[in-house]
Amino acid sequence: MRLALITLLSVGWLSACTVLPEAESVDVYRLHPATTIVIDSSQEFPSALRVSRPLVTDLLAGNRVLRLHTDQSFSAYSGTRWSSAIPVLWRDWLTDALSQHPGFSQLSSDVDNVAADLELTGTLRNFHIETRNGRSYAVVQFDARLIKLTGRSVSAQQRFDARVAVTDNSSGAAVAALSQATQAVYTDMVAWLFTQESR
Repeated sequence: MRLALITLLSVGWLSACTVLPEAESVDVYRLHPATTIVIDSSQEFPSALRVSRPLVTDLLAGNRVLRLHTDQSFSAYSGTRWSSAIPVLWRDWLTDALSQHPGFSQLSSDVDNVAADLELTGTLRNFHIETRNGRSYAVVQFDARLIKLTGRSVSAQQRFDARVAVTDNSSGAAVAALSQATQAVYTDMVAWLFTQESR
């Protein structure tokens, strides 16, 4: 009787194991590499610049690729993730993009713990796909702040935004459009940085 009970429990345990859901297949994305456009190759940013993670809302603190619907609700692309949390993704992409620009020879990020004169930080307010009137767009909005590290005072601040049409409903198209919008913000921000240093 005891042996039969043990056998029955074992069979029940094994059958319970078979009903567990299979692990979700996840596509992991990075932003597309930056394209650096140099208008004046002799232009040099004279200060040591540190790039820091941006401030974000709780919604943008994770690693999901987000879509904003017409009713102002958010959802995430199924089975799709960024390679890291969005603030880290943004900082690493921007640091890499600036490092490819010959004008930024004194560059670091907030993980390096090295001395710098200025810090490029800010608030990433939008980084998602938005649907309006039946069409989808990648929306990126960044409120940049240039901080003097001596005294921690704001040297300059500027809002940058970009909107790029999404070609289809796939997660790959969403990532491509967000990459293009990020590139547009980066291009405008580089021009702004050189303008601040020329004052």
